[in-house]
Amino acid sequence: MSLPLPIDQHLRLAQAVCRGTVVRMECFKDSADGHLYTRTHVRVDEVFKGKFPAVVLIVHRGGSVGAEGERDGWAPQFKVGEERLFFLARHGNGTLQALNGCASALKLQRLGSVLLSSRKTAGRGFVAADAALLEEVRRQSVRSDDPGIDVTDQAGVEPASLAEEPPAPAAAASTAVTNLLVDEFGNSSRFLAADRGEPIPYLVDADALPIGISLTQAIDAVKSALNAWATVTSLKFTFEGVQSFGRPAANVTNSGGKIRVQLHDLYGYITGPTTLGKGGRYVVRDFTSSGWGNGGRVIGNEFDESTAGYLTLKHTNVALRTLATFTEVLCHELGHVLSLAHSSETYPESNPTLREAMMYFLVHADGRGATLGTWDPPVIRQVHPPGNTPPYTYRRVMDIVTFAFGEPSVSGLNEIQLRGYDLQSTNLAPTTSAEDASSGSFSLAGNWLKFTADDLYDSQGRLDPAGNSYYDRIAVRFSDGTNASPSVYVRTISLNPDTEPFFDEDGLPDDWMITYWDDPDPGAGPNREAVDDYDGDGFTNWQEYLLGSSPIDRNSHLRILSITSNALTWQAKPYELYEVDSSTDLKTWTRVLNPVMPTTNVGLVTGLMNNGANAQFFRVLKVP
Repeated sequence: MSLPLPIDQHLRLAQAVCRGTVVRMECFKDSADGHLYTRTHVRVDEVFKGKFPAVVLIVHRGGSVGAEGERDGWAPQFKVGEERLFFLARHGNGTLQALNGCASALKLQRLGSVLLSSRKTAGRGFVAADAALLEEVRRQSVRSDDPGIDVTDQAGVEPASLAEEPPAPAAAASTAVTNLLVDEFGNSSRFLAADRGEPIPYLVDADALPIGISLTQAIDAVKSALNAWATVTSLKFTFEGVQSFGRPAANVTNSGGKIRVQLHDLYGYITGPTTLGKGGRYVVRDFTSSGWGNGGRVIGNEFDESTAGYLTLKHTNVALRTLATFTEVLCHELGHVLSLAHSSETYPESNPTLREAMMYFLVHADGRGATLGTWDPPVIRQVHPPGNTPPYTYRRVMDIVTFAFGEPSVSGLNEIQLRGYDLQSTNLAPTTSAEDASSGSFSLAGNWLKFTADDLYDSQGRLDPAGNSYYDRIAVRFSDGTNASPSVYVRTISLNPDTEPFFDEDGLPDDWMITYWDDPDPGAGPNREAVDDYDGDGFTNWQEYLLGSSPIDRNSHLRILSITSNALTWQAKPYELYEVDSSTDLKTWTRVLNPVMPTTNVGLVTGLMNNGANAQFFRVLKVP
């Protein structure tokens, strides 16, 4: 968000000024700082200040490389074919950027259709407001005695035609969302915590504040700004305290699903002379071959997943000494964090709905604080609808047993039960996408997903359940009829042979048998059959295998380890899914909290609440 900058000041502060057409964009990851950037090639159609090449390169923070993404609300959202008026300045590394971000890369609109590749018509045919703007820039530039700088070292490349642009990577299914901060492929992103009924945590760095703003006022302003967005959506937020980030909030690598609010610019992150704040978010992008997004589908539109948000304020700017303006800028930048783009980047803006929106690109500074305009709620509800949040589900892994003579009929062998959850509906349907299976095939019957190996495989080694490696995988999602959960992968992470008993395999892998009895043959000793209970703990050997517990230790099985007034622990198998239920009569059971996927052999839930009954019981269920 910026303060208005008159044309004469814009020209004076910019080092080079031109009118140009966007002809190409490419994203890259800078090896020096590890951040993502977008390099935009702009054909120079008219020069007002400085010395330009025929095509100039402009570089801004944000973009997508592989599965990584960053959306920066300050950076212009360019599209190939656009004409813009550029006020440019060199960044510290010598590259060019728009002086004041999007406020210094003004969109130009033509009357009717004009061939963008034709230089003969390049200076004519603009709508009245843009024609007047360009004429004013021409007049001011002629009067100026500042020739600008030579930027010919930042030369780009113009394709022979726009049609020669390289094809973009596979994007999401067609989307109708509007006014969102998107990547170069038109995809936006969303936080997933609200779908699970959970709050997004946020931290505040208050190492410096605008003069006249106290810490209490600043924290209250952050809460007020977040509450403005929470009131019109399904979003919730939880304050995790004040913390010094030690660097720009956007450069904190341990994102952890949090929003980092930096109330100062001690590290010189903001370069625009009238920029009051910058906000953005980090994204993980993973669309399946079916076009499913890992951020879910909301009212027919696919999303990436937002994994962290950040914002920084220019605390030294005099405008932020007014608490209401300070709060307004916070609210605006948080809008970028939560996926919104600007309502308009036109100045002056004649449409009052766009002009009065919280997401208008210039600060209003009229005392509104965190009061949203009429434009803002409908836009953010495209991302986080308050009445019907998308379902959610969990990644799963499978350890596969393979055979030489066809699979035995054993309940639970090489299959899992898919579970979907929703804050409003229980009428959920699972769907699978095209599979990536080289060792067999997946099949879905109701909520049960089964993998059938196509051969007897030697032990392949168990892959890391916390990672993304797999022998086979398939994408899964749940739908409530309107919205759909983020797509998740079910992965096979081990292929284990079962050769004993010969011609009558029981589903217990050879390696597992050898681990506990030094022999793959259950007939080599007593009580080693799948249906036996070797250690007498009430669980059969087959159940112990499924639970990931020891069949020779009667203390090793699914059991509650401890319970306090608000926490419960149990013996678990890492990276398996567990549900915790509660009852007051041991007859009617209700799931409490969200399912848990432990990363160790101890499961934990916190936040248990006493329901006021004389007795309250809990049980832990491993999802098959």
